[in-house]
Amino acid sequence: MEIVLVDKSYDDRVPPARLLEPQMGNMQRSIVKNREALMAVVALLESKGVVNAEERSALLDVPQAAIDRGLRQFDRVRDLDSWPFE
Repeated sequence: MEIVLVDKSYDDRVPPARLLEPQMGNMQRSIVKNREALMAVVALLESKGVVNAEERSALLDVPQAAIDRGLRQFDRVRDLDSWPFE
């Protein structure tokens, strides 16, 4: 067993401002929420016999090209006049 002593002042200090907050925290929460929802849907489909283990793997294996295509959408705007409301 090992005991590590830590200076209490670390706990009492005000946490530093985090870079890209609140956007990064919001995005992280959205990613986790979407991932958990996807995993639940895939597990439900598999439990009901709609998909088998091989199909489950295929659903969860996203090709790099699809990931790249999705990431590019963050940098594109179809119409500047309606952009913030898309």
